[in-house]
Amino acid sequence: MEPSAIHGRDVVGNMVAPSIPYSTLMGFIWSGTCLSLVTILLRLAFRIKLLRRLRLDDYLVIASFVFYLGSTILWAVLARTLYVVAQGWNTTPTDPAAIVELFNNAGTLLHAILATYWLTWTSLWLVKIAFMVFFYPLGRHAPLQRYLWWTVLVCIVAAYCVTVGLTTDDCLTASGLDIAQKCIGEAKFNRQYFTSRVHLATDISTDLLSQFHVPPFCQTVN
Repeated sequence: MEPSAIHGRDVVGNMVAPSIPYSTLMGFIWSGTCLSLVTILLRLAFRIKLLRRLRLDDYLVIASFVFYLGSTILWAVLARTLYVVAQGWNTTPTDPAAIVELFNNAGTLLHAILATYWLTWTSLWLVKIAFMVFFYPLGRHAPLQRYLWWTVLVCIVAAYCVTVGLTTDDCLTASGLDIAQKCIGEAKFNRQYFTSRVHLATDISTDLLSQFHVPPFCQTVN
């Protein structure tokens, strides 16, 4: 989840007041996690009943949920700080100690947000790889299908590297004071907007790539 979706930003990227109540945010985050858990448990129960064992793609899905759960827990821990920082940013404290504390809290918050990005993207890409692993045995006797499978897999992994690499930004890794000095303004907001569009493009393109990869496999099986 993008932090700007919670607290909002103005036209130059400055933080504005939170637009989503804390209780609503927590309910949304934990509802999604619980729904994911139920879905995965049903999947595992079905696979065990049908195959009497779990396969590699099942373990990848489990790993994906662990990363997703980690992201949820981290959001639950940092959410209060998010609202405190957003409120402090809008009231602009005059006490020097309060200003330093605000900058430190903002730095800690953005470092934690970076961690949630990594956890979330890793969780999502593990699901994509699990999907690929599920179809891998279907091309066992078709060498061309193997080449296609590996090509798609390499593209998915490369897209993951691009996605994670773009989130490693000075505005998420620097100190709170450096972030306040260098990361507020239209240029930084435009870069964040561009990064979010690239994230969306890599996510959709890898999904489509893996979907286009399925019909040839099905034709091979038939």
